[in-house]
Amino acid sequence: MLLLAPALLALAPGWSAEPPSAASMHSPAFHRAADTASEEQERTQYILHALHPDLPPELQRLRQTSAGTGFYVTSRNILTNHHVIASCKVVVSQLGGADGHATVARVLSQDPDHDLALLESPVAADRSAIFEARPERSDLADLSFVGFGAHGLMSRIPKVTDASMPKYEVSYRPALVPFKADVHTGNSGSPLINQYGGVIGVVRAKIDTVKTYQKTRQVVTDRGYSINQYIVLNFLRHAGAAYRAEEPQDSLTSEERLAAARHYLALLGCWN
Repeated sequence: MLLLAPALLALAPGWSAEPPSAASMHSPAFHRAADTASEEQERTQYILHALHPDLPPELQRLRQTSAGTGFYVTSRNILTNHHVIASCKVVVSQLGGADGHATVARVLSQDPDHDLALLESPVAADRSAIFEARPERSDLADLSFVGFGAHGLMSRIPKVTDASMPKYEVSYRPALVPFKADVHTGNSGSPLINQYGGVIGVVRAKIDTVKTYQKTRQVVTDRGYSINQYIVLNFLRHAGAAYRAEEPQDSLTSEERLAAARHYLALLGCWN
């Protein structure tokens, strides 16, 4: 979704905070500056309407400040990270990404300690994500996550990213599970899925490369952290969300996982 550059909101060069005098308002320089500001405002509004032709009225006088990923766990409930929506005046959801109808989502339940939030959307998904009923059967070398990760500019189209995870004892149940993948801004809230397309976790963060280098003198960029499935399901149960947990049988390619996720993935915009 659209991220307005600071330059679009800055005063035109040469302007001051002081109101112009009556004489200066008739000078050619003032009219040039006024025309420039008017054109800039027009251009900004044009971009907004081009990218969001159906902006909800709640977004008047607001601008998008960040974006993230969520996914439908029931026909109308969207799961995401708490930090994706924590500072938003309004959260806007688009089912499937840029082609989806932009609607305001309501926050139903929050768990800041585990960085989870459940939203309600007026737009229903034709299918919701399936949680893996037996995560221990997952091939940890063949995982993926699907989301709206930014590669320079924020993505409005979902992308699939291959991932892998070190083997760990499932009964140990760490709250955060490290995995190896190229995680970007905007991937927060993405479902981490196994070879069958079943959700086994929720992407939360990527490794802090600078701090890691300061401690280890190693440059590590391809590490992420996922919220363990058992914490996610506990949160959903307490929130009263009737999620699906099954044992899909057919292995899927990365592209097939992406195709399936398009039905339940949501692009989330934070507006302030």
